[in-house]
Amino acid sequence: YFSIVKRILEENPNVKFVLAGKNGGYANYISKFIKQNGFENRFYYIGHRRDVNEVFKRCDLYLNTYPQSGSLMCLYAAVNNKPILTYTTEDLPENRTEDLLYNYISVHCVSYYQRDLFFSHVSKLVNNQEYRFLIGKEMAKFVISRSEFDLLLIDNLQSSNAFCFE
Repeated sequence: YFSIVKRILEENPNVKFVLAGKNGGYANYISKFIKQNGFENRFYYIGHRRDVNEVFKRCDLYLNTYPQSGSLMCLYAAVNNKPILTYTTEDLPENRTEDLLYNYISVHCVSYYQRDLFFSHVSKLVNNQEYRFLIGKEMAKFVISRSEFDLLLIDNLQSSNAFCFE
């Protein structure tokens, strides 16, 4: 993940990177990474945020985590009209962001298996504001609505595969 972040920052000098997450053992590693790479004015570790949705409202795009997908964070990004960048490998098919989005049908890729294509897409999103907004709005279309969620929940609860407790 941090090699991806490093390359994005090196190839895109106008990018500032914000990382929210658990405080703890990672903080020292992240601080060391920032200093070793000279990213003190471009990489911001803001720790755990109860207002993470406010962070999403103010960012331009979301870089999904790797090797484990940040499923809930992808949904925050989509709800807030933010493009989602996912690099994964074919041996981790459960990391496909497309599988999180309801009725996802698009000509635009979200998940990339090839690093060069991934970084090319990053560059296009970073350097083309109109394209970035277009992709962000597209992501928002694929978030399940409350009524769709309710119907799927009822269907699942009524199916023979549902857990029943008496």
